[in-house]
Amino acid sequence: MTHHGARYATETPDGQWLFICDGRHLVRMHPDGSGETLVRDGVYTNLWTMGGSGVYVIDDNSNDLLRAPFGGTVFEKVLHFDDARAPAGGGNCLALPRDESYLIYRSVVRSVNTLMLLDGLR
Repeated sequence: MTHHGARYATETPDGQWLFICDGRHLVRMHPDGSGETLVRDGVYTNLWTMGGSGVYVIDDNSNDLLRAPFGGTVFEKVLHFDDARAPAGGGNCLALPRDESYLIYRSVVRSVNTLMLLDGLR
């Protein structure tokens, strides 16, 4: 159905568009397979999601959350994540409700200075 292949696909709430990511490219097309358009390069499969009116991606170089309307390809910066709180991890890391009033995301935090003790191991 796509020129780039696909690993993840999500239809917009209004059913007009299908967004597909292959781990390098985010493309948009109509659900019948017509009108394929490259929306953005360099999008990881776990660092994009859709709200009710736009698609959101994390720019891996800057840790910025970017948004474009479903029919567009121009992204605007919504907010910046500091390195310690940036979305990360396997699987889908981002989620938005249709009204786009909040963002849920997973952040993997590791500390190299923490010593843990597991007591009672046999």
